[in-house]
Amino acid sequence: MLYSAEHTKHVMIRRQITTLQKQGYPVWIIDRGKERFQEGGEYGHLTLPRHELRFFKKWIWKFLRPVAPGKAGELYWTMIKIIEEWWGSLDLASKTKGIEADLFQAHDLWACYAATRAAKHANQTVIYDAHEMASEQGNPKSFYNRFLKRLESRVIPKADYVILPNEPRARVYKEEFEL
Repeated sequence: MLYSAEHTKHVMIRRQITTLQKQGYPVWIIDRGKERFQEGGEYGHLTLPRHELRFFKKWIWKFLRPVAPGKAGELYWTMIKIIEEWWGSLDLASKTKGIEADLFQAHDLWACYAATRAAKHANQTVIYDAHEMASEQGNPKSFYNRFLKRLESRVIPKADYVILPNEPRARVYKEEFEL
């Protein structure tokens, strides 16, 4: 399983881990949060640190703030967020190397990006457990959500299977991503 946040705070993911274990499946999860490595407990778990562009956030912004109000400032912070998430996804994908898995299950869009990259090189199956459509969160007109909409259209169709919470949502995904 891959997740772009700390999985221990997500009830649905914890329940899936428990269900899979009760059925006898070994589970590994790679997520992002406070760095730690656990093996030999209930399941294999690797947490990678979050990547932050602190220099750009703190120092460059001090100089840009007076000249980048409004939309220019929003674009700057959007690019910082996209680079941080993309960097984290590449990190998630790289950590799957050497893990003998039958499949990769992603729990969010950035993890799906990582899983499709990892599966491409390992010839593995990708399951995208789409808890929600990322581009529908927050302001739909923001630069970030428009970027997510594009990312969804490129990444989601690459998943071998997509799990959705209900039939109406499945219809939306079928129309949006031609699944």
